[in-house]
Amino acid sequence: VRLIEMAQKNAKNAYLVSRIQDADFARTLQTLRETLQLKQVPDRIECFDISNTLGKQAVGSMVTFEQGKPNKARYKRFRIKTVGHIDDYAMMHEVLTRRYKRAIEEADMPDLIIVDGGKGQLGVALKVFEELAMGNVDLISLAKGRTESVVTGEKIGEQVFIPYQTAPIIMEPSSPELLFLDKVRDEAHPFA
Repeated sequence: VRLIEMAQKNAKNAYLVSRIQDADFARTLQTLRETLQLKQVPDRIECFDISNTLGKQAVGSMVTFEQGKPNKARYKRFRIKTVGHIDDYAMMHEVLTRRYKRAIEEADMPDLIIVDGGKGQLGVALKVFEELAMGNVDLISLAKGRTESVVTGEKIGEQVFIPYQTAPIIMEPSSPELLFLDKVRDEAHPFA
């Protein structure tokens, strides 16, 4: 009887902890929406990275997070077919075009698309958005920051670029929002 009572108490505590974590994560997503000026809370996120081995065997990777958790069944690798040399921008354009032409046909769009890189990668993604008329999805790029600002000398962390804004958004390095974005992006690296 005592073991059953203890098991019930542990199950209740585990349930309460998961509810608190879910509520905290919902707040994190809402704060992310506000900070990055997103149109919607990003419940489903797709993140892209381009990788190659010594300039050969280029692939694009896409990882998917739903309600803050990886959905490995939706991960995809794209073998680069149309770019014969090292050109991250052209490769990113190919991968995004292939993914979202199909996504539009299947009505399978995420809430947020993240591309690994800076302004250049964001510009490529915006071009794909325009070519495919994808106005209802949010887009950001996430770049590893420099260690020091050339202007102020202060340390800079990750930089988040959003469309039509020249300066990056610098988030607090220990913020739950940035830690989550890093987790998503860092999942795309080894998958490629």
